[in-house]
Amino acid sequence: MFKSPAFFQVIKGVLAGITLAPGLIVLTGKSGTGKSLLLSQVISSLPSTVLPLLLDSHILSYEDFIEFLFTRLTSELEAPKSEASIEVKVSALLDHLAEQQRQGHSVALFIDDAHTIAEDLLVNLLQLSNTQNKGDKLIQIVLFGQPILEQKLATPKLRELSHDRIALTLPPLQSEEVGEFIRQSLEGMEVEDKGIFSDEAIESIASYSRGIPQLINTLCSLALLTDQFKQNNKVTHEIVDEVAKSLMLEPNAPEEKGMGNQAVDRSLGTETTPTAEPIRRYADQPVIPETKTRTVQQVDLGKRQEPTMSRLDNLNKILKRLQTESPGVEASALISEDGLMIASSLPQELEETRVAGMTATLLNLGTRSASELRRGEVQEVIVRGEHGYVVMISAGRGALLLVLANETSKLGLIFFDMREAIKAIKSIL
Repeated sequence: MFKSPAFFQVIKGVLAGITLAPGLIVLTGKSGTGKSLLLSQVISSLPSTVLPLLLDSHILSYEDFIEFLFTRLTSELEAPKSEASIEVKVSALLDHLAEQQRQGHSVALFIDDAHTIAEDLLVNLLQLSNTQNKGDKLIQIVLFGQPILEQKLATPKLRELSHDRIALTLPPLQSEEVGEFIRQSLEGMEVEDKGIFSDEAIESIASYSRGIPQLINTLCSLALLTDQFKQNNKVTHEIVDEVAKSLMLEPNAPEEKGMGNQAVDRSLGTETTPTAEPIRRYADQPVIPETKTRTVQQVDLGKRQEPTMSRLDNLNKILKRLQTESPGVEASALISEDGLMIASSLPQELEETRVAGMTATLLNLGTRSASELRRGEVQEVIVRGEHGYVVMISAGRGALLLVLANETSKLGLIFFDMREAIKAIKSIL
C-alpha cells in the first residue's frame, strides 16, 4: 500500500514522542486516512524496552480499564483480591509501573477510536498518564481518533489535563499523490492494465475522495467493476461520476481545489502544513523542548462536504458497531443490489470488489430460486460453511447488509442485531 511522506513523518513523530518525551500523544485524522495502519506500524517499530498495550475503545468504565491492565500484565503482576477497592488496585499498578521504570522498561498504551470514549473515562486516563515517579511519567498514553477528539480534549474537564500533549495530524493524500496510490493499489489487485484509469478519471477520484485512501480504494473498486459490466476497457471520469453518485459523494467545490491538505494552527491564526511543526522538532533536535505543543488542525473543507462525509461515516459506524457488539459477527458490509460496495467493515485480506460481486450473484441466485420454487420474495440469503455463516438481508433502497459470522454464532441473535442495524441504515439512506 502506498504511504505518503506525511504518513512516515507522523510515524516518526509518534515514535519520537514515545521514546523521548513520555506523556500524552494525540493523533487525529479523518475516517479512512489510515490511522489503524499507522498504529500497527508504530507498534511494530517500538524498541524492545517499550511494552505496547492496545486498549479496546469500547471499555466503558475506569474499573474495566484497570482490570484490563492487570489482565495484560498478569504474568508479572499479581492483582489484589477482587473485592479490593479501585484505589488499592491502582496503587498496586503504579508500584509495578515504577519498578518497571527503574529497570529501564516502560508501558505505552494505545487507544484507537479514542473519540468514542466517554469523557469521564478520558479524565481518569489522563489523570493516570500525568502520574509521575521522580519527575518521570509512569505510563505513555497514545490516543488515535477522528478530528472530533481534539474538540473533546478542549472541554473544561480535559483541557487542563491535556494541555501539554504532543498533537499530530494524519492528513489525506495530496492530489498529485492519488495517481501513485491508485497505481500501487492496482498492483495489489493484480490488474494487468495499470493504465486502465484515464488521467481525467484519476483527477475525478482525487476530487471525490479528497485524498482519503479508504474512499480512493472504494471508488477504484467500484469503477473497475462498472467498467467490466460496460466492457469499456478504460475507466473514464464518467464512470467515476456514476460510482460517486451511488456513494452519495460530492466533488470538491472549485474554491476547495488546491487546499486539500492545508491545516490551520488556530492558536496562531496562520496556515501551516499538517504535522510540519511537531515533526520538525523531532527531526532536528535530539530532545523535545519543554514547550507546550501546538495543536494542528485541518481546514474545514466546506459545508458541502459535511452531509456527504457524515453520511458515509455514519454507515461505517453502524457496521463497526454491529461487528463489535454482536457476538460472533466477524465482518460486515453494505452492498448495492448491483454489486457495488457502499460501506464496509471487512478484513484487509478480503477484496471489496469480489465480495460485492459475489454478494450480488448470491442474491440473484436466491431470488431466482425463490421465484422458481414459488417461495415469494427473498427475505434473507444464508450460506453455511465449515467455519461459519454468510448472511444477507435487504437493507432497503436497493441495498444489502452482508454479515460474516463464526460457526458458534446464534443466528437468531444475529438476525435481530442485523435488523436493528438496518433500521439505522434506512434512516441514513
